[in-house]
Amino acid sequence: MSDGTEAQPLTYDAAARLYEGGRITAAEKRYYALTGRALSEHSAWMLRHRGEFDPDNPGHQLLAEAEPLSVADRLELMATGEVLARYYRHPSMLDRTVNAGASWEQIGAARSTSADQARQDYREWAEGQHRLWQATGQWGLDDIAYTEARARADQIGPLQPGEAAAYAATLDEVTQICPVPLPDEEHADTGRKAEAGQ
Repeated sequence: MSDGTEAQPLTYDAAARLYEGGRITAAEKRYYALTGRALSEHSAWMLRHRGEFDPDNPGHQLLAEAEPLSVADRLELMATGEVLARYYRHPSMLDRTVNAGASWEQIGAARSTSADQARQDYREWAEGQHRLWQATGQWGLDDIAYTEARARADQIGPLQPGEAAAYAATLDEVTQICPVPLPDEEHADTGRKAEAGQ
């Protein structure tokens, strides 16, 4: 017997929890299922609106049989779509792309943003990853990787091997963030643990 309460519409936060842990494929399947129903509903409406709906047409019958989306369904569609959008435009893609040699102008054009906005987004991502490292000592960007990322964000064009560490050495905060010398090649991987003191 129902207690009279209605299920709450899915929010972004709830959808993010639902599809965390590598379940992005499940989010895609759910999004496509809801989108398919919405498309069928709209197509059936358009056929009827134009006076072209044929109840004897099997294709038209399938469109008409699709379950219309409720308000909760449409909110779920929006929330799931936002999960997918954030997944596919994850800031870590900035790190991979700039490390591959792309300029900030190229990255901005690919994202339909300015180069300055792309660099700012990258700085914010790097800061978050550095805080993660400080909290865990295992995940995120360690001190050296963070200063290298800051250097990449402050450069106009793509960096050559070794340039990031050399540039980071000119930052005022480098002695506070990373008090050890910055090797050019030894710390090229931005996802590794700090090797200072080991």
